[in-house]
Amino acid sequence: MRMICSTSKSFPQVRNLCLQYSVVKPDWITTVRGVMMSKYNHHITCLELERARIDASDLRDSVKELKGLKKFSYGNDQIHGLPSTQQLHLNSKSLMEVELFQVGDFAEYDFVFPKLKKLTLNGCTSVCKLGIDASALRCLYLLLCVEVRKLNRITANSLHELKLRRCNALIPAELISLLVRNPDIKSLELEVYWSSLRLDQHSTPSLENIKIFDNGERLTSVDIRCPKLQHLMIKKSMTRSTILKAVSISSFDVKKIVVSDVPNLRKITIEADRVAYLELNFERRLDHVKPTEYTKLSFRSRMCQLKIKHLVIKKCNLKALVVSLCNVQHISLEYCNLDCPVGDLIQNCGMVESLTLKNCYGPCQLNLNSEHLKELHVVSCTSLLMDHINLACPSLVVLNVSGLSFLPSQEEVHFIASNVRELSPFLGSIKFSH
Repeated sequence: MRMICSTSKSFPQVRNLCLQYSVVKPDWITTVRGVMMSKYNHHITCLELERARIDASDLRDSVKELKGLKKFSYGNDQIHGLPSTQQLHLNSKSLMEVELFQVGDFAEYDFVFPKLKKLTLNGCTSVCKLGIDASALRCLYLLLCVEVRKLNRITANSLHELKLRRCNALIPAELISLLVRNPDIKSLELEVYWSSLRLDQHSTPSLENIKIFDNGERLTSVDIRCPKLQHLMIKKSMTRSTILKAVSISSFDVKKIVVSDVPNLRKITIEADRVAYLELNFERRLDHVKPTEYTKLSFRSRMCQLKIKHLVIKKCNLKALVVSLCNVQHISLEYCNLDCPVGDLIQNCGMVESLTLKNCYGPCQLNLNSEHLKELHVVSCTSLLMDHINLACPSLVVLNVSGLSFLPSQEEVHFIASNVRELSPFLGSIKFSH
């Protein structure tokens, strides 16, 4: 308390003070009360209370009495405890950012923050009722709030960013209702505990960035129909792989789509005009051979064919993959079983200019026949024999082979180069490296 008064007297130009208590002892509560009642309390803009056990009334008064408070955070390391019936009421006309961390001893929150921009509830494991009156709220993060079922008492209608992780009890209809009430949401991070998820233009007309985490227990289908979609990521949230079987995406011009850890995926449908980057990581065991036509990649476009600038396929047996016609500029295959002719994949992908094979395995021979292929990069494909690379690519300019245990001799390099140049007259030097 003396420090606050001394600082304010010695430095009258100071307008912002941050008080952080890492461990609050019972007798320190009196000090916090003294700060609130002092004539210098309007200088305090940030109050952080960590590892503290403070009564609800003291928390309420701390927030209410500090008229200039902009940021408030509180945590008491209470994650899992006995079922609670306590209520926490907070009211502030100045607060713009609030974080409650590991506060597991309140069953109901009732907040009134007219100027609040960001609210984070992390590890609030006992809260089951949320009353949030924050008309200016832009970012809402609910993390490990395992008892929260409904969001109907959240009156915010100007959200731009929403993050929901490990909220196991949340009802899907409550999420959709919140999204409908906030049509300006641009970023959504969601951990799904339901069997299906659908987001469309009616519930998410402004959504641009989506991250979906699957714990591998129930989710089998995802349907995304967002006209302004820019980035989409689907991946597992736990150590177990997902059981996701169908993914459908509809938009116009998408920058990046990443679908990871989906060994059971049977079909992915993308309807768009352009996709700058598409990565599919099936996470299938290297020795796990799926039946023919196990996974279908269906591409549709309002124009002639879907344009994909860079297509990346990881950990998949190409023999179990069926790709519809599209137009791809660059293809990268990583940890894939080349058990079928790679040329068949290139043929379905239109005018492919660049192909990269990284850590692929399978046959020792590579046969390619493409009029448009300009670059071929082979990285650490140990099963592939250098003298079994047969290329009929008249536009080929670059051939790089790296990750070799033993480099070929100069005579072998000249022999391979002469064979390749017979059908690739524009080929420059061929590079072999470790």
